Amino acid sequence: PVIVLAFPTSASIAVVKRHLPWLTVVVLLSSIISFFSMAALSRLLIESIAIGTGSTGTDIPFALSTLTHSVSTPVAIGYHNVLCASGHAANVSTTGPAAPHCASEALIATGCVLTGTIVMIFGLPILDACRVSSSGSRGTACGSCGMALGIAALRIAKEDSAVAVAAISYALFAIFSAIILSVTALDDTAISLVFVGSST
Repeated sequence: PVIVLAFPTSASIAVVKRHLPWLTVVVLLSSIISFFSMAALSRLLIESIAIGTGSTGTDIPFALSTLTHSVSTPVAIGYHNVLCASGHAANVSTTGPAAPHCASEALIATGCVLTGTIVMIFGLPILDACRVSSSGSRGTACGSCGMALGIAALRIAKEDSAVAVAAISYALFAIFSAIILSVTALDDTAISLVFVGSST
């Protein structure tokens, strides 16, 4: 539905066709960078909490749940049992309360909604402050980072050409993120980056 609503005029379709080749590459790179940069930020958060509380423990579900902060919520929630501290979900014991070593569905949903809300409120003002005027760039940024709420912000601002690009960016980001989350080796690499040197 998001993609269908993104084409109010034929001009928007022309914009998407013109930007599609580089858009695919940019969104692929952004999905990879988003996944692994959040792993690094999660590691910093864990260390900060440990320093502040004097505890050497880590909040595994919280840290793992942040990895999908910019992924479409339904897609992200579907992979909650893949993001587990021991690697792939098949290697995690399911005894006890709801696989405590895996990402939390509630935290994933909260993170995605919070990310989208932040982009919806601050995305366009930040792009304006940075003097980013290209509809392709504005659409890519809002669609990739803000998901449906980022697209909504562009529609409210009546930036129809940017909305079309944002919708395609949103769809591509979800597809690429799902592929990344489906590759166990990439999941394990990100998880290792989060918990390297820590006791889980």
